[in-house]
Amino acid sequence: MSHRIVYEHLAVLFPAKTLMAEVEHWSLYDDRYLLLELGGDNNCTTCHPATNREVASRDWCALAYGRHYEVVEEAVKFSAICEGGGMRHSGQRKTLPETYIRHVRAALANAVPFDELGGLGLDAVADIAESEPDLGKDARAALQHHAEPIDREGRKLWRLYPLRHAKDAALLMLCGQSLCGPAWNVVDARGPRFPCEGHALFDRLRARQAA
Repeated sequence: MSHRIVYEHLAVLFPAKTLMAEVEHWSLYDDRYLLLELGGDNNCTTCHPATNREVASRDWCALAYGRHYEVVEEAVKFSAICEGGGMRHSGQRKTLPETYIRHVRAALANAVPFDELGGLGLDAVADIAESEPDLGKDARAALQHHAEPIDREGRKLWRLYPLRHAKDAALLMLCGQSLCGPAWNVVDARGPRFPCEGHALFDRLRARQAA
């Protein structure tokens, strides 16, 4: 049976004062996070860029964004997949849901501040449909004021780059998962998949694990 292998979790911290400086809104009074996961299916392979050996494929994806408790809440939902054997951490034969949650909590506790992302090679693109029916009036007004919609395959979208621009991060957090849908359906994340592709990122992850 195929299953998902999780290699790393990384959280990005967006301080409230940074967000408020870009888009002043009452709901941005507390810190927000973007949780990323490096993982892939055990039955899919790719060529390792350094060894040229066939290894399990892996990519970064966005699991959740929002307040600390909202991110943990999403992680708890994902952890249920571990119970039936559908997901495990790399190097483990079986991962308990509480182990998965603990790993996410550790990533949040050691989140990378937004202004320290330079050089890590991470990026993320968020597409929010202009026609999204659940988008609140405050979020819609902020997007209309701060961002230019683009036309993609006949759809009007607001395209945001939350790991590049603080204003885009503030707009994404203002919209929130409750209005735009789950993070994995809104945010496309990418970054180094192997240590040889981005030493700074993996050095930081190893330092967190050793702490």
